[in-house]
Order: sequence, then C-alpha cells, then structure tokens
Amino acid sequence: MEFHFLNTDFPHFTTMDWSRLSQIHNILSKFNELTLFVSEKKPQISLAVPIYYELHDLLDEASKRKERFLDLDENISLAVKEGMKKYKKYYTFMDASDTYYTALILDPRVKGDLLLDKLEDEATRREILKALRDNIHRDYSVTTMESSLLSK
Repeated sequence: MEFHFLNTDFPHFTTMDWSRLSQIHNILSKFNELTLFVSEKKPQISLAVPIYYELHDLLDEASKRKERFLDLDENISLAVKEGMKKYKKYYTFMDASDTYYTALILDPRVKGDLLLDKLEDEATRREILKALRDNIHRDYSVTTMESSLLSK
C-alpha cells in the first residue's frame, strides 16, 4: 500500500494540545540532555550520583508542581509521579552501593562537595563522608590488599 492512499486527515492540535506537548518536552528534554552528556563524553561512574540527583530534583518539582512547573497540567504531573516510582527503584539500587559514592569522593573535581551541597544537616553530611572514607581505608589498605593477593 502506498502512503498517498492512507488517510492523512488528522485533527489539528488545539492550543491546549500544544501546551501539553510543550510541557512534556520540557520534562523529557532533560533526560535527553543527560543521556547525550554521558554518551558523548567519556562515561564516568562518578557522574552517576550527580545525574540521579538532578533527575530527582526535576521529577520532584514536576510531580509536586513546584518552582518552574507551577502551571504543569495535572495529568502530566500524575504521570511524572508514576515515573518517580520507577526512578526510586533504580535510585535504591545505586544508593545501596558504596561504589557510586566512593567514585564521587575520589573524583578530584568533586571530592564529596556534591554530598555536602545536597544534604541539609551538617552532621549527617560529615558522618556520611567519614563513613565512606573509613570504608575506603578499610577495604583498600595495604594489609587488606596484601591478604587479598596472598589468598589467591
């Protein structure tokens, strides 16, 4: 069947349709931007945490219709709330692993500053950084590495 025989009489988009499409574009364009960022640059595990934090802020604001999303269509906001459930599932996997946070504090460009900026409680910030650093020293100390090599 050739294309010109197909029915091409589609209804025209209303102003409301265009508004909703624009709102959806505003949300999804951040996902595209971050996907291109990690695919065009050299992928680095230390970027995982900042990207997850940035996506959380976006999804949280959109689902609660806050800040730049005050006029977000309610149905789009509800869809974002559902997307937030999926986000939390994957964030939980990342958050359960010290690897991402260790890479973050070992990255000389960051050194834990992101955690210090994102967490509100000063004591909690310092405690988390100390725990991560203690884990690094425990898991990668000379004696741990030597005993690991000897057991092979």
